[in-house]
Amino acid sequence: MKNIISLILMLSIVISCNDNEYLDIDPSSLTPEDALNIAGAGDKMVVATYDELQKYRTMALPWIVLTTVLADNCEEGGKRLNTDINKINDIENISSSESLLNTLWAGHFFGISKANRAIALIPGITTLEQEEIDVLVGESKFLRALFYFRLVNLYGGVPLIDHIIDPSDTADKLLANTRVSKEEIYDFIIEDLTEAASVLPLKSERPSSELGRATKGAALGLLTKVNMYLASEQNSMVHWQNVMDLTDEIATMGYALNYDTFQYNNGPTVLSSISWLETAENNEESVFEVQARAITERDAIKSYANIQNSRGNYIGEPTQELYDLFESGDLRLLSSITKKGQRNWDASRIGNAKKNDLYNHKAFVSANTDLNTYEVHPESNKNVRILRYADILLMRAEAANELGQSGVALDILNNYIRDRAGLAPLPTSIISKEDIRLAIWKERRIELAFEHDRWFDIGRQGRKGEVMRANGKNFTDGIHDLMPIPLPQIQLSGFVLEQNPGY
Repeated sequence: MKNIISLILMLSIVISCNDNEYLDIDPSSLTPEDALNIAGAGDKMVVATYDELQKYRTMALPWIVLTTVLADNCEEGGKRLNTDINKINDIENISSSESLLNTLWAGHFFGISKANRAIALIPGITTLEQEEIDVLVGESKFLRALFYFRLVNLYGGVPLIDHIIDPSDTADKLLANTRVSKEEIYDFIIEDLTEAASVLPLKSERPSSELGRATKGAALGLLTKVNMYLASEQNSMVHWQNVMDLTDEIATMGYALNYDTFQYNNGPTVLSSISWLETAENNEESVFEVQARAITERDAIKSYANIQNSRGNYIGEPTQELYDLFESGDLRLLSSITKKGQRNWDASRIGNAKKNDLYNHKAFVSANTDLNTYEVHPESNKNVRILRYADILLMRAEAANELGQSGVALDILNNYIRDRAGLAPLPTSIISKEDIRLAIWKERRIELAFEHDRWFDIGRQGRKGEVMRANGKNFTDGIHDLMPIPLPQIQLSGFVLEQNPGY
């Protein structure tokens, strides 16, 4: 997908931010049917949906704050100079009028709208073979499921929009402004991912020109995570078994942990596979990641790295508690967190005048273009990992433990996750289901630090209140578990859209 993201969306059939007009074609020269059959029209519609994952509103500051900063792995950073971020970080002061909430909501529904257009229009393209149509629609369903998965875990039930909305239609307007239950959204996500997995090719079957596009493994990987969330929330052995079955299937698809390491200039060795170096992108561990190229702004993941790293705005300062959680000798530490006064992986020093004491090293972008990092500041070529095989293994370990297969769980932790990190096996005293569960949760926190899982993990584990209060936050159970529905969206709906309790 490093190639497809640079396509300019020339056809007006692809998208319009105005949902009143999804076709903007001069009828004197081109009919909608003709436009749909222009070469590449279907692909451009799907590329437009992928493009939403590169937007500031969907992947940058709003997403970073509402997943990473909000949880206990980070504080605001920048010595708490941003009032809006400060309110969200403190959580007790969060309100439905926060602009970041509205920006994120809108961005994800833009993505859903783009996916809906592709799903509705691509089957009408007569120049495509049925297999091509199936794959393009499958990609769109995967992306729609991803957008909805994020929304449902942030806000709870949201409007379920599965087609192109006609704003002049009363029923459509009501549909777009009516929340359905969390369970209905999850059912819809599962249906989309199941259908996507049935038609998408394996990663090994994608040509190099399609690098980064959704695959069968990506659809099954996200479906695994959905089942893990449902298993945790419902204490469902059926869903835990689904996790085992899905990870069994994914294990046959050629994914593996990447053991490559990176040697600092006259410094320590760290795991390059999880330090978000460009050289580690799209490797055998990658299940799905958002592709980025900084040659032009629209192809970068706008400001994602610059917002967080030690050369940028310092948002999301790692907590000392997270830093201390890493065991001595853990190769993941310096690829995850660096300290003021230390050197980054490219040997540049973090000056003592910097505002934070700790920095997210996964977001670091080198200024040295000789180190495979072409940068148009504040953009970068850095991809954002959405699913890695390490995550798949950790989900399998958790499912195995919950199903009474402690040996499988410990094997994954000791001989894969911890072994790669350069750590000894867990103590033999860790044998009970509860001890193993806590060990898995600890490894998830460390392995996936700053990859936007922590807030959702402690939520599906039923521990948000406990964890956040231990982190000094005045978290109220039954209120702060979910974010408020953005006030501008409620106002735009004519106050049909219902607010979450307590806001």
